[in-house]
Amino acid sequence: MKHLIQLFLGLAVIGLVISGCDSIVDQEPGSDIPQTRVNPAKAVEPSTVLTMDMCRVYPGWKALGYKNLGQCIRYVRTGTGSPPTGLTVTDVDGNVYPIVKIDAQWWMAENLKVTKYNNSDNITTGLDDADWSAATYGAYAIYPHDGGYSEDDVDGIGSNEEMLAAYGVLYNWYAVNDSRGLCPVGWHVPSDDEWNGLGNYLGGELEAGGKLKSTRTEPLPHPRWQTPNNDATNESGFTGFPGGRRIHNGEFITIGAAGYWWSSTIKDDYTDDPGTEYALGRWLSYFDGNLKRGRYPKEVGFSVRCIKY
Repeated sequence: MKHLIQLFLGLAVIGLVISGCDSIVDQEPGSDIPQTRVNPAKAVEPSTVLTMDMCRVYPGWKALGYKNLGQCIRYVRTGTGSPPTGLTVTDVDGNVYPIVKIDAQWWMAENLKVTKYNNSDNITTGLDDADWSAATYGAYAIYPHDGGYSEDDVDGIGSNEEMLAAYGVLYNWYAVNDSRGLCPVGWHVPSDDEWNGLGNYLGGELEAGGKLKSTRTEPLPHPRWQTPNNDATNESGFTGFPGGRRIHNGEFITIGAAGYWWSSTIKDDYTDDPGTEYALGRWLSYFDGNLKRGRYPKEVGFSVRCIKY
């Protein structure tokens, strides 16, 4: 009996010191009752000994214990703050987005789809290539479902509505900067510093991209990455997909191969082009696990992820 008591006490101590791990699963535990949550990337079978680093649960939760049965056995919330409405946020169009806590930041876990500003004014759309290139006001576009970068990129999608649901909207930077507000109330387009904080928390620009990319890869249905989708783990829960972009001349390119996201930050101090303002953004690619930073003309169309104030 003495040995059994010591064993139980030891297991309790182990449970209390287990630190949380970032998630690659899609759903939050519904309560703190025992639940099976293993890391599918590890291919853990139920009879396999589950080590602490395999006990990966939804971001913002941690395991207080584990069994040698492939189970994390108790969950509690961690960190400060809470999601605005459960684990979702809703935009002015009524689109509902899952959200995820990464370090101290709350992020949308899908690309923005809204077609109105927060005052319900419509965002301009339907621009042809010439008008898109010349616009100095907010505008959005939906990547063409009938071919862009190549005819095979969006096979299986037959309408703008399906395209919107899969990859969201491409906004020029003027929409990002519009005072009427692009993100839901209480949220905003992340600054360059906030993107830096995300990347640094996930291991720096050479590692963070893989932790931000979804693991969905062709031939799975859209949304998905082209193969090989190198280094993708989605350990952060960000679930980044390759929505492509609309470049300054109006052409749509790189869906399936790359995803681009705006920041709210502009810079005009480049030595090779002094005085010209560029907006800063981030992008992910199917061929590596980097989180890349770049400068772009404001008329380019990128995806948007909002972050909570």
